[in-house]
Amino acid sequence: MTESPLPKSQSSKSDTPGRDRRCHYRVDDQLHFDFKLVEPKTMRNHLASELFTQQREQQLLAELSKLDDEGQNLLREIAKEHRAVAIYLGLLNRKTQLLSQHLCQTQSAQQMVKLNLSEGGLAFNHDSGLNVGDYVAVSLGISEDGWQLHLYGRVVRCLAAVPKGHQVAIAFCDIDDEQQKQLTRRVFKKQMQSHRRKQGLE
Repeated sequence: MTESPLPKSQSSKSDTPGRDRRCHYRVDDQLHFDFKLVEPKTMRNHLASELFTQQREQQLLAELSKLDDEGQNLLREIAKEHRAVAIYLGLLNRKTQLLSQHLCQTQSAQQMVKLNLSEGGLAFNHDSGLNVGDYVAVSLGISEDGWQLHLYGRVVRCLAAVPKGHQVAIAFCDIDDEQQKQLTRRVFKKQMQSHRRKQGLE
């Protein structure tokens, strides 16, 4: 696995070169992806999620995914004392996941885009170029998992791509603890999938 050249997220109020920078593992991913250019005052006054129109189904899936994550520790504790109960609860959870996946078959307004993701930012190809220093609101999601995330970021690189378009790199800004956990889980999941493919397990 390689390490990402994208810097650790930095606040729009503090962009000192070299400050609070870390290296992150990066993974290739394919997600529902959208972004919008924003002004710094928008970042101060609005959540990134407020700038995107979400279907009710996608909002529900995001909440179900969050509840599933919150319940995993409880399920493990139950399994220590009551294995049969834990298995039954796991089956109920699987039923909920299948219903969620059925809801996900509704057409999404966002496009599925191949991108390179890390815990600190992302890189993707775009038809037109963006200016380094521009701020953006980013929407990321995957229907099958009901996973969705809205973040602010800053353009840190924009280079001409071959045969056409531009490769744009964005560093996330002002990520809170919950957003960081969701990014970490997504990157880790893709790492494990890649490892299993290399081992011939998928």
